[in-house]
Amino acid sequence: MPLVNVSMKHGATLAEAEEQLSQTVAEITSKAGQFVRSVEWDEDRRKVKMTGPGVWVSMRVDAEHVHAEGDVPALSGLLGGGVRKALEGAIKRKFPKALPEK
Repeated sequence: MPLVNVSMKHGATLAEAEEQLSQTVAEITSKAGQFVRSVEWDEDRRKVKMTGPGVWVSMRVDAEHVHAEGDVPALSGLLGGGVRKALEGAIKRKFPKALPEK
């Protein structure tokens, strides 16, 4: 079971959401590059998986939502429950109309 599991309505068109996903991945890899060893995109560029030593994060967009899940044990020890909030923050910066699912 993933440590982090986030779904939010993105409030954008699918094309905009795809671009925002690409920007989110670029931001994550620039800020946490030491934790990201590989980035694997699906053919349609609506889903991506980032992995590193003991770390994985998968993100995808559909017509209404952006979804992210992953396991980041190194950060969970340092941040406790803050990993979910950190991932939500990265999504909200690139998906400004995002709303958490209730």
